[in-house]
Amino acid sequence: MTQRTEGGISGALERFSYQVTEWAGSTWAFIIALGITIVWATTGPIFGFSDAWQLVINTGTNIATLFDGIPYSAKPAQAKFDEKLTASHSIEEAQELHERKQVKRAGANSA
Repeated sequence: MTQRTEGGISGALERFSYQVTEWAGSTWAFIIALGITIVWATTGPIFGFSDAWQLVINTGTNIATLFDGIPYSAKPAQAKFDEKLTASHSIEEAQELHERKQVKRAGANSA
């Protein structure tokens, strides 16, 4: 996938989201998530398996699921979007060039 290099805040957010996506799908992210889950499970008896204790892992897994799905589902879609965007720009440029040539020909024929 080609990473877009826009400037300003938009470009900074694009680069940041790309880096987060790359990290979230890494082995280290999985190991950290597994470690957190083990620590959470072992603290269950300490907190009496309370609702708040369960809410902690539910919130964490929702966030992890969000980030975990991004690297695998968004990359192909983003690559296809980038490909189509590049192609559409090429088509637009070709059309503009063709129109300029037609205008030049029309001007040359009328003179």
